[in-house]
Amino acid sequence: MSRRISNINKILFILTISLLATLLETQTLVLCESQQKSLETQVKDALKSSLEHIILQLDEDGVAVGFGDKGIRATARLGLIVGYIHLGLGDDESLKLLNKISKALSRYSSSLDELIKDRNERFLVEQSLLEFSVINYGLTGSPDAKRILLQSCEYFVDNLGWSPVTACSTYLLYSADISHISGGKINRNDVEDSLKEIKERYMEFINYTAWGGRNLAYGLKILSTGLRAASISNINLPVEVAALWEVHLNYSIQYLKQVRELSVEESEMFLEALVSALETSYPTKLRDESIEVSESLARKLLEVWTAGGRIILQGRNSISYLIYNPVLNYSEITEISYRFPKLRVYDLDLPIILERLSRIDGVKDPEKYKEASLTAVSTVSSSKPYFKVIDEEVMPMQDIVDKIISIRFLATWYALEKLNIAPPSQIAIMFSGPSYIVLTFSSIFLLALLFLHRIGKLIREEE
Repeated sequence: MSRRISNINKILFILTISLLATLLETQTLVLCESQQKSLETQVKDALKSSLEHIILQLDEDGVAVGFGDKGIRATARLGLIVGYIHLGLGDDESLKLLNKISKALSRYSSSLDELIKDRNERFLVEQSLLEFSVINYGLTGSPDAKRILLQSCEYFVDNLGWSPVTACSTYLLYSADISHISGGKINRNDVEDSLKEIKERYMEFINYTAWGGRNLAYGLKILSTGLRAASISNINLPVEVAALWEVHLNYSIQYLKQVRELSVEESEMFLEALVSALETSYPTKLRDESIEVSESLARKLLEVWTAGGRIILQGRNSISYLIYNPVLNYSEITEISYRFPKLRVYDLDLPIILERLSRIDGVKDPEKYKEASLTAVSTVSSSKPYFKVIDEEVMPMQDIVDKIISIRFLATWYALEKLNIAPPSQIAIMFSGPSYIVLTFSSIFLLALLFLHRIGKLIREEE
């Protein structure tokens, strides 16, 4: 009898432990969901606050106030911020303001030859218009936005030659990404035309990426973006483009295994490229190897990105930040870049890449990557009045650059979260997250380097 009671007690004890474990797990899930909601609310508040501040810097026609002859660039840069805000919030107020800015820039873009005579200033204006039109076209599908996008691309192709950095196909694919994650419909014709251009220009594409390093990583990202867009919009992928993607993926993996030393910036570009490749639905035997190499890069980057739960300042090429400042002319940008080749900044690209990596099936440390992302989101969204990305003051009106980078990060993360809660039937055909943010940032940086190199060559030739 006593043995029977003892057995019953054991069973009751086991059931009690199991029940307690279940309750603790449920409580943990509830707490995590509560923290997630709180963080999302914090991000939304930060985006709304930024929108209120931007409104004060624009006149009733959507033109930036107080920037003099830099008004076009300033309007485009403030418009870029509004575009990011609308990507995150998806609200009527930011959309209305975005459309107003778009109309103003459309008027200016039609007469740039008369308005801007200086070649260097024209480059900076076209660059700012291109980046604004990419997000504007992706969010609204506006014909004017597409016209400006193509106009700016053609300007760069005419002056710098065709490459993946200047190609219209690249920027149309970025816009397709934006359309998708914002809940809009991808323009199938744009995707088809972009893939066709890559197919026809494949030798020039290879000539660019064959240099390795940044060029190779950038090429793989563009091809991966094209594959995702084709899959989402049910377009038959050209065999030549698929083969080009497979070759670039394999070459990137082998390059990373053979190269002796990579800079932090190059490592991050390759990590983003591999994550973009892993987000495609296209089958490849290189998937497991891609995950392995990606996680190896992620671990190395995390070692220098964070310590004790805090984000560490990084040294970054100053050009990639200076070009976002609308009040600096070409001479001032080059002068500051000579004095400060590297800026100490908080890298907000890596946490987005890690967030995307955490969502890929087969990775070993998704929680670690997710934690890094949430740390950055919490830090940036709680900073008042805004998060200072650049550590030291090196330029006038530096707050515009800080806001572009920080708001872009918050809006991208929030868009990614909204994408994550889509119905399961839709998730099956979606890529894991928006890669266009880091892609566009890379594009603008590489475009600036390409232009500076070309100017340098022209100067030497004249001498």
